[in-house]
Amino acid sequence: MGKYKGYHDTITALYNLKTTNEEELRRTYQNIKINLIDTTLLKPNRIVNIISSIPLSNSYQYYSYLTILEKLNHEYPGIDQEIINDYKKWSNHYDPLNKNTIYKAIMNDDIKSFVSFTEREGFDQSHTELHYFTSSDYILCTLMEFCCIHGAVNCFKFLRTEFKSVITEQCLELSFLSGNLDIMNECLKVQRPNQKCMKYAIISHNIDFVTFLMNEYKVEINLEYCAIHNNIQAFLIYLDQTKNMKKCFVYSPLFAMSSLCEYFISNGIDVNAQDNLGCTALHYAASENIFESEKYLIAHGADANLTNEQGKNALHAVAENKCKNVLKCLISKIKNINSKDSKGLTALHYSAENGLMNTTKMLIRYGADINMKDNDGNTPLYYAVKSYNCDVVKYLISKGANLNSKNNQNKTVLHTSIEKFLYSMVVILVSYGIDLDSQEFPYLNYTFEYYCKEVVMFLISHGVPINQQDRNGETALHYAVMKNKGEIVEFMISNGADVNAKNDTSITPLMYASFAGNKEIMEILITNGADVNLPGLNGATPLFSATICDSIEITELLLTYGADINTKNNGGQTPIFYAIKHNTVRYLEFLLTHGAKIDEKDYANTTPLLIAAKNCNTDAFQWLVTHGADINARDKNKKTALHYAINKNGNEIVQFLIAQGLNVNERDIEGKTPLHIAAGKNLEEIVNLLLLNNANPNIEDNDGWTPLNYTVLSNNVNIGNLLLSFGANINSRDHFGLPPLYYAMLNGSKEMIEFLKSYDSEKPSFLKFQKEKDTLLSEGKNDIIFCTTHNLKCISLIYSKLKASLFILFL
Repeated sequence: MGKYKGYHDTITALYNLKTTNEEELRRTYQNIKINLIDTTLLKPNRIVNIISSIPLSNSYQYYSYLTILEKLNHEYPGIDQEIINDYKKWSNHYDPLNKNTIYKAIMNDDIKSFVSFTEREGFDQSHTELHYFTSSDYILCTLMEFCCIHGAVNCFKFLRTEFKSVITEQCLELSFLSGNLDIMNECLKVQRPNQKCMKYAIISHNIDFVTFLMNEYKVEINLEYCAIHNNIQAFLIYLDQTKNMKKCFVYSPLFAMSSLCEYFISNGIDVNAQDNLGCTALHYAASENIFESEKYLIAHGADANLTNEQGKNALHAVAENKCKNVLKCLISKIKNINSKDSKGLTALHYSAENGLMNTTKMLIRYGADINMKDNDGNTPLYYAVKSYNCDVVKYLISKGANLNSKNNQNKTVLHTSIEKFLYSMVVILVSYGIDLDSQEFPYLNYTFEYYCKEVVMFLISHGVPINQQDRNGETALHYAVMKNKGEIVEFMISNGADVNAKNDTSITPLMYASFAGNKEIMEILITNGADVNLPGLNGATPLFSATICDSIEITELLLTYGADINTKNNGGQTPIFYAIKHNTVRYLEFLLTHGAKIDEKDYANTTPLLIAAKNCNTDAFQWLVTHGADINARDKNKKTALHYAINKNGNEIVQFLIAQGLNVNERDIEGKTPLHIAAGKNLEEIVNLLLLNNANPNIEDNDGWTPLNYTVLSNNVNIGNLLLSFGANINSRDHFGLPPLYYAMLNGSKEMIEFLKSYDSEKPSFLKFQKEKDTLLSEGKNDIIFCTTHNLKCISLIYSKLKASLFILFL
């Protein structure tokens, strides 16, 4: 440790800087010069990097570090101005913390001020806020956790006492950063330390915390944290405890001290040793832009071509992590500059993504393939576009990047620009001559998925195919209407957009507008030639869409422009049919007053009244009848409104029809009367109503089944009793010669069997069944089926398909 004492003491003091006093800051700066720069342990740029990456707990630290950075910048030429400028920009985060807020009270552990904030209306002790350690490292924390960051023990105890605030896992982790023992001990009572505790202990540069976690809780020292946060003491303790020279060597370049690397190599460690991730010391030196370490390692035989588990070599690390300083030293050592990692990415991909112009130029100069594709089919140009690196984009194009290259999704960089809302990038790509004709994903259509008015207008004005259809047959005008972009629809039409274009399901833009109820867009389309009677999906016109939406205003607009109110779709239905399903009586009245035919029939001979019965739309049904609709209408299946109403258990409509004198014994194409349907659906109230109104309980359907047969299958003794009380024949035989009792036995319902037997004068038995069976067999009947199943669907199939004689045998 003696050799690195100056390094350790200076870095530790830097990490624990808590003063804003100018004299103390001057002394700190002098220590940096004497112990780090003058000893050539670290170069000024490295110190700038270290300071800019120190996690901050408060605004005072920020301004103190900024003072030191400015002193370095003033005294040493060649300091990386980009880092200094980025650090200055970050001050915006800390400005609010200097104001009179609850967070400032916590930072100062000002309990009086803190309590006053908690007494305000709307105070929420569980409120969370982002806390930034660096410009890219932040956490979401509660007030309790914020107390732990700042060691605000008084505020911490107040929250615990008054609000019973919970000590979270993150509370314990952050307590190791501030190092307040009272808070830490309270947290240790309810939480167990983990690796993040070790991380914050390492950042705090409090070696007692590090050894405490290691010895008491067996939490291993994380070498990467040691290196990233420049904790040489924790690093050396790990080495002393584990003797793992190889692992320590791999991370040693991150300290930017060649003498540390030299120590391990002189003790026999292979310069190309790899850690459990396959990374070498050169990987880490390259990834952190540590030129001194990289130069030393290469001079001692480090292989720049070795790859880690992700297939990345040192050159990938340089380009991925924006490390421009080490590139010159490294690039000449790379055998294949187009080497790909596991994602198929080359160094040029990473360089383009990170906007590294000089790196990009050098890679291309050394032979990097500008059109090399990764595993997803993306070239370096894609990454430059995606990251909005305009200068790199222009440079790549000037060097031959293929503007029209498609990735595995058949998309180009122009699609990417549209996705990312990068108007300026779209302008660049078009100005460089990208082909605007994209078949699978038409560019103009794509702009409405990621809508930007400026991009749409720019592409149209530069000749993008305006009527190009995508794989669903949609044109850009379809999308403009769907997205309700009225401000652009007229512009598109004036530039040649087809107002009557149909997609793959024959839907036009006007139909979309009609369905959406967008009167403004509809008028634009119609006045520019959209056909109001053009049939679309299933032959429906825009008027059908308006009807579905129950919009009188839109319907009136279409009628004003000549829409045919009695036009038929492919099923022969007019808009009034749709109105029955979707609309109010008010809408029906509107259609009727504008000429809709009330008894129009579709190609299935169905009328609006039958549709109302099918849908149990009582209001519409009664309105239609009172306005002259034919209540005796029958469709192609000879079903009446009564059949349909009963099928949907529409009691009100059933009562209404019976009161109107409708024939209750009308039979449909299968010979079924309303009573058959009601009995089969267990509708006892309707069965009783039908019987009271002269429904015939013994009418047979086409299979010879009476309503009693359906009652047996639905297993409803009450309805059976009701039918029999009105004269139903219990011994009726169907076309197979079977009485209802046979089906009761087939159905396996003991209650129904006993009920029927109590009425049955013939009282058939199993012996009788057996006798009938033997007789049939002796007569050589080969079409007999012996049924041992209770599956009624199977029996139905036998009846309807096989038409065989049937003998029921129960096992």
